[in-house]
Amino acid sequence: MPRLFEYVAIVRTKTRDAFIAAHPNAFLLHRHLETPDTGDRGFKTATVAAGVSDLMRAITAGEAKIKGDVSSYDVYPVLKKPDSPYPSRFSIGRTRTNDVAVNEKSISKLHAYIQGEPPGATLTDANSRNGVTLNGATLQPGVAAPLAPGDSFGLGSAPFVYYDAGAFYDFVKSTILK
Repeated sequence: MPRLFEYVAIVRTKTRDAFIAAHPNAFLLHRHLETPDTGDRGFKTATVAAGVSDLMRAITAGEAKIKGDVSSYDVYPVLKKPDSPYPSRFSIGRTRTNDVAVNEKSISKLHAYIQGEPPGATLTDANSRNGVTLNGATLQPGVAAPLAPGDSFGLGSAPFVYYDAGAFYDFVKSTILK
């Protein structure tokens, strides 16, 4: 799963239209929680994309500046896995069979799913143990709720923000890059 830092490196080198053409899908931005066993996410096994080292050189040279702590965010492209057992929906849960697997204890094995694409996307609680909130309101299990770019939602205690490609580019460009 790509880190926000990797997308910062991509956005820095592309125009909005070029980014959307290369990444036409929606995105989930997730601020990850501390791991319960070590207290940190660690970078011991992290891989670094080629563009990230270019960005690091630019930051060091003063040619690029970023705001905020981008290391505490994961980015999940809303893309179906080829072997997904749920062909008509984008599943989010704790197990690897989901399109997005988030290893956090408050997330159920199959927690929620997204159907459709912006602007007609919906979010549904898949009868999860710890519930789903959308913009602060608790969703009823099995009842689809409209999901728009920029909406925030929680799966258990895990926070997410939903973006279409253009809104994600704008977020990175205006909020992360100076």
